[in-house]
Amino acid sequence: MMKYILAGGTSEVGNRVVKNMVLELGAENIICLVRSTSDCVSVNFLKSLGVQIIVGDVTESEKLFALLNNSHAIYIDMTHPKYYHKSIDVIKKAGIRRAFFVTTTGIYSKYNNASEIYKIGEERIKNSGIEYTILRPSLIYGTDRDRNMTKLLKILAKWPVFPVFGTGQCLMQPIYVQDLADGIATSIFKFEMTGNKEYNLCGPNAISYVRLLELACEALNRKVKLIHIPHRLAVAVAGVGEKIPGFPVKQEQVLRLLEDKSFDITAAQNDLGFTAREFSKGITQEVAFLKEKGIL
Repeated sequence: MMKYILAGGTSEVGNRVVKNMVLELGAENIICLVRSTSDCVSVNFLKSLGVQIIVGDVTESEKLFALLNNSHAIYIDMTHPKYYHKSIDVIKKAGIRRAFFVTTTGIYSKYNNASEIYKIGEERIKNSGIEYTILRPSLIYGTDRDRNMTKLLKILAKWPVFPVFGTGQCLMQPIYVQDLADGIATSIFKFEMTGNKEYNLCGPNAISYVRLLELACEALNRKVKLIHIPHRLAVAVAGVGEKIPGFPVKQEQVLRLLEDKSFDITAAQNDLGFTAREFSKGITQEVAFLKEKGIL
């Protein structure tokens, strides 16, 4: 059997991808590269699956090269796309011929501070000569480890009002964590047909930010008044505030919140049979999960 070397398996998505891979490919064929500082619970979960664990970091070029050197394995990187423009050189030098990279739909943002490093990374991947597959998730939700939806739900569960920049009609296309993991794993299983291809892995439909908030409130069984703040005012305040140490919002974050995040998932549907649950269903499942864990 082919060997598979995966970096980034200690994230929530990573744990789920590795579990899918073990069921399909066998634990003996999977090696996970984990940092010495990785979450113990996540590392123990990987160990419980029976995969081989090697301590290392994709930012440590010598260790990464030593692991991959002369390897005929398939390499999967789920760490962070901000590292790929550097690690791709090590991967190529090590002789890896087939690799998967989980990047982000943030590459489509028109604001360079957010997207430039991703664009550079993807360009280097495409020009590396390695047979690649690029997988781009949108906003991930469905777990207590996400940094966005869980925080939003906590706020909506606590406060009777919530600020919305502009009209709130900008589009978003969140992806449920298990649906994303299934899509990534399927692309790996179908490595012979996914070479040199790119896939957006997002929810089935784009919804407005206001509709997202409404569905979240419905899942929480809460009535929260949405207070609309003119977008020009919000941008101006953030522009001044970001000059103050510790100010929680930067101007570009506000601008990005106001741009549409709607993506074409046709390629993933056609090649991978990719499906994802509607946000209304996924957010209800997340709320139930967070309540069960005592987080809400």
